[in-house]
Amino acid sequence: MRRGIVKDYFPSLTHRDFRMLWTWTFVSNIGTWLHNVALGLYVHEVYRAPGWLGLINFFSYAPTILLFLPAGSLADTGRRKRILIVSQVTMAAGALSLAVLVAAGAAGLAGISISVFLMGIGIAFNFPAWLAIIPELVPREDLLNAISLNAASWNMARFLGPMLAGIVIAIASYSACFFANSASFFPFILVLFVIALPETAASHAGSTFSFRTMAGGISYSLRRRLIRNLLITFGLINAFGLPYIVFIPVFGKDILSRGNIGVSAMYAASGLGAVVGAPLVTRLHRSFDEITLVKGGVMGISLSLLIFSWSTNFWLSLVLVFSAGLSFLVTATSINTILQIKTDPRVRGRIMSLYVFMLVGAFPVGGALLGFIADAAGMSRAMSIGSLTCLFWGSVLLLKPELLQAAGVSDEI
Repeated sequence: MRRGIVKDYFPSLTHRDFRMLWTWTFVSNIGTWLHNVALGLYVHEVYRAPGWLGLINFFSYAPTILLFLPAGSLADTGRRKRILIVSQVTMAAGALSLAVLVAAGAAGLAGISISVFLMGIGIAFNFPAWLAIIPELVPREDLLNAISLNAASWNMARFLGPMLAGIVIAIASYSACFFANSASFFPFILVLFVIALPETAASHAGSTFSFRTMAGGISYSLRRRLIRNLLITFGLINAFGLPYIVFIPVFGKDILSRGNIGVSAMYAASGLGAVVGAPLVTRLHRSFDEITLVKGGVMGISLSLLIFSWSTNFWLSLVLVFSAGLSFLVTATSINTILQIKTDPRVRGRIMSLYVFMLVGAFPVGGALLGFIADAAGMSRAMSIGSLTCLFWGSVLLLKPELLQAAGVSDEI
């Protein structure tokens, strides 16, 4: 019975190498959220200045924004297994350096910034290589499930990590959280040594790391209508839809008057929606193709957030953020799956780096823009503007299906 449930809802976990890597990625994700929460609390407690929190956050994201082109190119021209090992060691070293600095009472802003920037470099190179290698670990029919589980593990960790952080800080210290995060990378590294990952296709094709290969991913995506429009779609929902997560405290406290408990419940509902979306998208895929799931997901995000932006009922708002979290996971994993399938394996790493850039780059920019609008016109109006933007683009995709159809362009890179 249990085996039947796994095969029906989590078929990608029946493949040994993916199951091992996914399991320890989940553990590492919990460590990352443990680290993130402890870092925010530590900086706030020591410096009492929101501006410093923003600066530390910038140093965390900056490497991904700055290095997405070389990271994607290296994922296509280098050995992905080696890239994953080096990037994991880099992240572990960054977390360990922060742990030592905090434990020694020597963690000034410069030391913290350098540590998180080092971790950011590891993250920048890890993401494209990890995403690009998933199709090599599972067969085509289980790819959507593998990608959705990868996203779901991050969302599950987003709630387990903060809870664990509260416990560790209470019984131990901030530095214990950073030590724990550093340790969480090593099981994944050990698994990488155990399993046999396939070689990068580009290495056998004679491709080398260069400015030309770095630019090749952008050129490849611009010349292919389907890939280009999928990346645009992902960027739009990240810029104008996903920032609802940032503004949940505003809705929970100021609009719905539910305090910290209400805000926590709304975050939990959003994360639960993403977790439920992982097995659900696998079932939906049996009746609908990925393109249909993308269109349905965009409309689901848009309508959920449009109603949410004006809701004054707490329970309705919980249902709506649950729906938004579920719809976002369905959309993101469907887009990722199509990009993986339709992209030439020799350029897959570079396309995955663009996918990551559309998340890391568009999300903070969109959040800042909606924040400025909220200051001028109110939170509900700002969120409705964002959702209407997504709704407009979703309607365009429905009315013009050719936008998400391959145009038959040559596969030259």
